[in-house]
Amino acid sequence: MLRCGQVTNIELFSWAGTAAVPRDAIGIGPAHIAFFVDDLEGACSALAAHPGVRVLGPPTTMAGEPNEGTEFVFVRLPWGLCLELVRSPELMPYQATTAARMYRPGGR
Repeated sequence: MLRCGQVTNIELFSWAGTAAVPRDAIGIGPAHIAFFVDDLEGACSALAAHPGVRVLGPPTTMAGEPNEGTEFVFVRLPWGLCLELVRSPELMPYQATTAARMYRPGGR
């Protein structure tokens, strides 16, 4: 895990040989970058307007705690890299029981 400031992290994975690769690492798995966005549909539309960019299905909405209401969608770039676009609801379910808050750019 690489710490980038107080709240941003980059998690890097490595496996020694193909036999060590976990089954859930095939496909998109850990080989993608996630970005939080305020407007999921707008971000998808803006990216899809570029040649070779594919939105890989409709947004998925998480059910159940701790991420209930969080929406995400995967986008594949022309060179094969996948992006995960994530939109979190303004109030997460866990906020009803703790003062802890998820970091949001711009202090919102």
